[in-house]
Amino acid sequence: FHQKQQLKTSLSLPIRPPFLTRQMNNPTLIASVPNRTITLSELEKHDEDHDKQWIAVEGFVIDITEYKDEHPGGADILEQNAGTDATQEFYNAGHSADAERKLMKLAIGRLEPSAVKKASSQSASSQSGSSKGTSGGVAPWIAMGLAVGMVGVIAYIFTTKKQQAKN
Repeated sequence: FHQKQQLKTSLSLPIRPPFLTRQMNNPTLIASVPNRTITLSELEKHDEDHDKQWIAVEGFVIDITEYKDEHPGGADILEQNAGTDATQEFYNAGHSADAERKLMKLAIGRLEPSAVKKASSQSASSQSGSSKGTSGGVAPWIAMGLAVGMVGVIAYIFTTKKQQAKN
């Protein structure tokens, strides 16, 4: 039981592939973010029902209002995550370095440090209990590919043994 609980906890944490975080650590882009601190309650007010929608990713608050209609994945996914820390969803979607650069250019400030941890834990717990904000990500596709591959191997083995039995 303890192992299952530990596994569940580790899977609910945001996945931060090192090759995708290079723009989040880019000093030039970080310096371009306005020096504004935004509280968690202020972020939460800018949900899908507000005229200005914001998300937080890695502690940066992003105004998605103007960009959401240009978003390659559609406006719906951004609107579903408006007013929340969408770090988990951002990484699960497998965004490119270009997407990270775009994200940093839309940043309007930083989430207050105490709110970053709180928002991340709320996002992780909502992932296990709700479908709001889930983007599917890459993992289901990998699982599907493995399942199809296994069926192919089993079919090959079965066919080979059947042909050997005939000879």
